[in-house]
Amino acid sequence: MKYIVAFSLAIIVSLSAVAQPQKSSPEQPDIPGDISVDFGLTFLRNTQQFLESQAWPSRVVGLHYMYTHKLADKFTINPALGVGMDRFGIQDNVNFQQDSSRVYQLDTISGLALRKNLLTFSYLELPVELRFYPFKTVQGEGFFLGIGGFAGLRIGSTTKVKYDFDNATRVEKQRGDYGINQFRYGLQTHIGWKQFSIFSRIYLNDLFENPPVGVNPRQITFGINFTGF
Repeated sequence: MKYIVAFSLAIIVSLSAVAQPQKSSPEQPDIPGDISVDFGLTFLRNTQQFLESQAWPSRVVGLHYMYTHKLADKFTINPALGVGMDRFGIQDNVNFQQDSSRVYQLDTISGLALRKNLLTFSYLELPVELRFYPFKTVQGEGFFLGIGGFAGLRIGSTTKVKYDFDNATRVEKQRGDYGINQFRYGLQTHIGWKQFSIFSRIYLNDLFENPPVGVNPRQITFGINFTGF
């Protein structure tokens, strides 16, 4: 996960440098764009007591480079490109194991008290949003309401288990696809003022392409956003 964050930051910083006017090349146009950062909590729907998630450890971080194009005095269109990183804290002592057909199933961990049980995954994302400014805007400032959608391609997923054994704390990390959907998509909304907003996301795809049990949950996310770094 830290390598994905570092790589994403490198891309966004590079894009930000391109977006700034260059003294040595005054003829180069200034490309409007902003770094947008999401922090939020994510929840699972339709779990039916399967893969129950813990509220606080289940968090999301989004890092995007957003372009603002003014359509009219009260409307802008805002496409973006970046990475969405999701983490679920699993309540029960379960983890993912592959069966003989290399399909992931949930297996109960017995004899251990888990201090941490996490499922994390990251997506390369393309959000697009239409924003309405009831009091007009010049460059995307002021109070706004936004609605749009997003699509993403999974670029990584891991599990992390932390527990005590033989008077020592042990951590186990594993990489795999865990049956998680390769693609995801959904709807998003923002309500904000200038560089700050609150957002929500409803994921229209199932979390798993191959669910480890009979039910297949979907996500819903709420959080805050800072834009304009």
